[in-house]
Amino acid sequence: MATSTLLALMMAMVVIYTCEGRGTRFLIGLDANYNKLCNSSNEVNSVVGLPESECEQESFCICFNKEAYAIMSCRVGSRFDPKDGFCKSESEVPLYSKCQSKGPPTSCEGIDSFYLPHNETCTKYVWCVNSRPYTMDCPLKSFFIPGEDFNKCMYTYAPYLIEIPEDKYQACLIKEASRPPTTTTTRKP
Repeated sequence: MATSTLLALMMAMVVIYTCEGRGTRFLIGLDANYNKLCNSSNEVNSVVGLPESECEQESFCICFNKEAYAIMSCRVGSRFDPKDGFCKSESEVPLYSKCQSKGPPTSCEGIDSFYLPHNETCTKYVWCVNSRPYTMDCPLKSFFIPGEDFNKCMYTYAPYLIEIPEDKYQACLIKEASRPPTTTTTRKP
């Protein structure tokens, strides 16, 4: 086995082991855009971060022979450090400057797919699909918990309750308590 191939395989194993990826997309030289990214590297075999324009610092590209081999993601709570070529904790890797002010969307305008909190209740959420809002119900005994690490319906009883941050849980309780009571009418036979 050639030394460069062995080195590339060892590099990939180190990256996979240290980053404990959340997802891998194998390209094996088939994506021209990622191949350009690999060609911009000075090395034949390398690990490169995705361009700043994507504001995607959780993912990186593994390059073999100047071609994109795989797109991988760092584990939750970490970002790819382009200087060192490894995933590190979020506190060690600052966000790209153009991405720092970018918060989560507040409306569905221009959004292909995203979940937003409902304005009136935590038991519902808004699913944005192709810029259109769709109101969805959370399962019984669950709240929609917004946020970078959550943004989903989460159950509000033990043992699942411990996964919801206390401040977000309390905010939902207050929101639900301030809602006007719902009345139902029954039809007389």
